[in-house]
Amino acid sequence: MFNRDKRWSGEETLLVTRPNLFLSNKGIFLALILLGVIFYAYTATIQFVANLSVNTINFVKWPITEYTAIAFLVMGIFIILYIIYKIIAWKSYKYTITSTRIITESGIVWKKKSSMPYNTIQDVVINQGILGRIIGIGSVLLYSAYDGTDLELKQILVPHIVFVLLLYILFLISCAPAGILN
Repeated sequence: MFNRDKRWSGEETLLVTRPNLFLSNKGIFLALILLGVIFYAYTATIQFVANLSVNTINFVKWPITEYTAIAFLVMGIFIILYIIYKIIAWKSYKYTITSTRIITESGIVWKKKSSMPYNTIQDVVINQGILGRIIGIGSVLLYSAYDGTDLELKQILVPHIVFVLLLYILFLISCAPAGILN
């Protein structure tokens, strides 16, 4: 009956979402700023190193200017690869709310998929900072009464809608006669 790659029998998808790109990947902003600093400082650094190599030509026989240009190029490539990796990692996160459980999926190379059935949820909590409240982004935490595990839907858009949807489903499950929603 239970297969992690497929839906349970009679299960319907109610909502599919993923974390917000900008708030869940703050490292991308830092990388973009660093990339801008590298491009801004490139010409001044190359000119400084060229002048330095002219003044020290008798002592140093290395092509310092070329090495400096290569170092800047390598740093830029690593920063761009980091940004691409973070975007691909963000695309791998997915939260699915179905009629019987909540499913989280993540991973680029090794996929991780976990689920929490509604009958094990003890509490639902919203976490939002000041910026999150202004732009409508936050995290929804689900606490399990069954095995003590927690599930977090990180940095999702409009967490209040997810919160109300989950409370409504939990209310329906608690009020329904045994076996109707299972």
